[in-house]
Amino acid sequence: MKQPSGFSLIELAVVLLLISILTVAGVKMLGSRLQSATYSATRQKQEAIQDSLTRYLGNYGRLPCPDTKTGLATPPDGNEVRNASVAPNPATCVNNFGVVPYVTLGLSRDAAMDGWENYFSYAVSIPWTLTFAN
Repeated sequence: MKQPSGFSLIELAVVLLLISILTVAGVKMLGSRLQSATYSATRQKQEAIQDSLTRYLGNYGRLPCPDTKTGLATPPDGNEVRNASVAPNPATCVNNFGVVPYVTLGLSRDAAMDGWENYFSYAVSIPWTLTFAN
């Protein structure tokens, strides 16, 4: 009797199953590494923003107002938004919640975005943003 050459369908199915299991495991590992890198980049950017805010507070004795010029069509410009017409203090914030004023802090636009390319939100208590006469 002649020996059959080649592989049976069962052997091929087992090999394909093993290859697919290894592929799925590899994709999951790659996804978790990318997620970890994204978290790490976000944390580094948060620390840079914190350092910039601390430096700004030391230089000016107040915190900057948030950038509230945001919308669906236009990205924020990174400058703090102050209301010049409010008495008795003409330097009050228009709003206490918005986006990190990255230009005011001397940061790049990239530094104001997290690892998923979303702008960092920024909220501040209004008394910390007031400018007082010496």
